[in-house]
Amino acid sequence: MPRHAERWPLALLLIAATVLLTLANTATGDYSVELQPSVDLLLGGDLRGFLQGAPIYGPSVLPRIPAMFAADGFGSGPIGVYMAGAVSCMLAVTALAYVLNGRLTSLQRPRGIRVAVILTCLLAPVFTRASPLGHPEEALAGALCALALLAALSDRPGWAGIALGAAIAAKPWAVIGILPALLAARDGRLRLLAGVAVSAAAGQLPFLLSEPATAGSSVLSIASTAHSFHPTQLFWPLREAIVDPVSGATGYRGPELVHRFSHPVIVLLGLPLSALFARRLRSGRVERRDALALLALLLFVRSLLDPWNTIYYVLPAILALLSWEALARPGLPVGAMALSGLTYISFVVLSLRVSPDVLAATYLVWAVPALVLLARTAFTGAPQSAAAEAPQPMISATAARTSAGAI
Repeated sequence: MPRHAERWPLALLLIAATVLLTLANTATGDYSVELQPSVDLLLGGDLRGFLQGAPIYGPSVLPRIPAMFAADGFGSGPIGVYMAGAVSCMLAVTALAYVLNGRLTSLQRPRGIRVAVILTCLLAPVFTRASPLGHPEEALAGALCALALLAALSDRPGWAGIALGAAIAAKPWAVIGILPALLAARDGRLRLLAGVAVSAAAGQLPFLLSEPATAGSSVLSIASTAHSFHPTQLFWPLREAIVDPVSGATGYRGPELVHRFSHPVIVLLGLPLSALFARRLRSGRVERRDALALLALLLFVRSLLDPWNTIYYVLPAILALLSWEALARPGLPVGAMALSGLTYISFVVLSLRVSPDVLAATYLVWAVPALVLLARTAFTGAPQSAAAEAPQPMISATAARTSAGAI
């Protein structure tokens, strides 16, 4: 049987699983407030109104447009339109699962390990509730970042740049992935950067031309954060309670320095951490594939240091860590599985059952050690014992780029 014929059953199965998992929860979360008004304008034929009214992640709607118009044409209503778009975003995670399975197959990993990796990949968005909270674009951007590094590792810098640029267009935080992608690439780094620039510009340009102020909003989203202060972040001990004089409700905010500088710090931390990784890469202490662990570390830093941190912020880190574990360790992806489970416990199981202070303490009890373990993983690579036990690829590096799931 031709190789491409063997791929279709798995691809169709993964797509079906993604559709079912996404449609299992039809909550729309922030979508009805943040994105639906501009989407309604688009569906009504007002392209300019859509471009001007879309939020900062408006470009993430572009890959959703065919499905959204189809759902609207069938009279599915606002919820059906949203779910159709959410499925479109989640298919990027499906693609990541498919690619990882191809890599694992070339490494002769057991079927059980491949199934575990696929399930962890597909279930991570479910555990982190990206779609029910109205932000399936978080899964889209996270999967594209991981796929970009996998493409760079396969010596396809052009495709890596295109994937990463699309991620940045969908969510500006994806600029975090640029340095890890450059470190993962063997050569062709200028092509990678060109791909990033072209792809990101293609996604953002229609919005920028329609509403130039959008450019300032993009920069602002990276340079500052809103004044909401959630318990699940590193700066919670610095909180200040605020009581609304009208409703009597209690909210929290942090020091102005935290709100003003947390986002810049998150982005700028990538410079010294990537420089340290580059130094260890040159000395042979880590491998290019360990850039995926570096990406996971930087993405986890983003969730830990953001005062607005919510459950789906960790999803991109989970996908990056899963990709590293699939390539670097012969066993189960225990790190990604643990990160998914602990996130669910903190944000879903405990959030409505304990006080904000207890929730913050519980979160930091596991999040800080997780950060340390991710840093150790990024800067030491896979344990030597694991590397020694890992089976050798069954095909050459050149053939691997054309195998099922290769990118």
